[in-house]
Amino acid sequence: MPGLTVLCGGGGVGKTTTAAALGMALARAGSRTLIVTVDPARRLADAMGVAVGPTACQVSLDPSVAGRLWARMPDVRTLADDFIGWLLDDEAACERVRANLAYRELADAIVGTHELLTLTLVELDLEGGHYDHVVLDTAPSRHAIEFLTAPRRLLDVLEMRALRWVAALASVRPRGSGGDGPGAVARWSRGRVEALLSRVVGHEGLVSVASLLGEVVHVRKRWADVVRAAYKRLLGGGARFVLVGAPTGAAIDDIRYICALLGDFDRRPTAFVLNRADRGPPPAIAAVLDRLREPGAPLGRALVRLREEYEARASVAARAEAILSREHARAPVLRLPAIAAREPVDIVRALSGPLEELVPLVR
Repeated sequence: MPGLTVLCGGGGVGKTTTAAALGMALARAGSRTLIVTVDPARRLADAMGVAVGPTACQVSLDPSVAGRLWARMPDVRTLADDFIGWLLDDEAACERVRANLAYRELADAIVGTHELLTLTLVELDLEGGHYDHVVLDTAPSRHAIEFLTAPRRLLDVLEMRALRWVAALASVRPRGSGGDGPGAVARWSRGRVEALLSRVVGHEGLVSVASLLGEVVHVRKRWADVVRAAYKRLLGGGARFVLVGAPTGAAIDDIRYICALLGDFDRRPTAFVLNRADRGPPPAIAAVLDRLREPGAPLGRALVRLREEYEARASVAARAEAILSREHARAPVLRLPAIAAREPVDIVRALSGPLEELVPLVR
């Protein structure tokens, strides 16, 4: 069964870079791996070193992953259109939906829409059998609740009986078309409700919403089925959650927040990754200090200060590791060092080696 690893964490902790490096580690281990981000920032493209876009493209960061690593960064502006194309599978219907005013407003305004549609497309990728593993890089943690609960909320909407009723308004005969008898009371009641809804959203808005639902209500089972499968994979035990942070109070608070959220769904983190969590100064600093004939010279003093900074950071990282290990004893904590490289691609390559430790846990 294809695997899904979801990376969660606060902003600015190296989560996207970690996702790219973990994807590279999985590909090196033989898995056909797709890396996807729901974060609209373009950091994934920078980290992969290629023009990553809405369509999965092959990435060759290293000969060891040739032909086994892909990346995708869905475009917020076209994501809903791409999904509608799959859902309706009818170009004329797609054009009508894309021209619908309510569709545009809903696609832009509903909280979690981008994350939800990305998750749905990831499920289609996994069901299609093109990949052995998907690494999903999520938005910063305070949006995680929308990411985790959006599928359930959409299912509630798709399964509402009222959905068919509102969609039927698009085909209601104009008033004055005549007709008495048993259906007259029902038509009168529907007219009163239509009038009420029109006062709330406006007549044009009501027509747009009804027309939109009229297009999609006939395929709602197809939509609900894939959303249900995505929800089951995400929170039914099919996904692995790797929480990414840094050795700072704010980052640890973010991780605690996500752990509490996962606990609400009876899910636990698979592992923690602490970036920029060095275990001590590089051996080269000590080697140079040992060879200096005048340790008190400017170079010697600079190296001493640098060594002290590394030691201080290592101490802070050790405390962060101890907190996570104490609170979540079942999930290992992987500490990654700060990488002295300017190009994101070089950082990804450097971190992919240590991240091979996670491969047996997430596959």
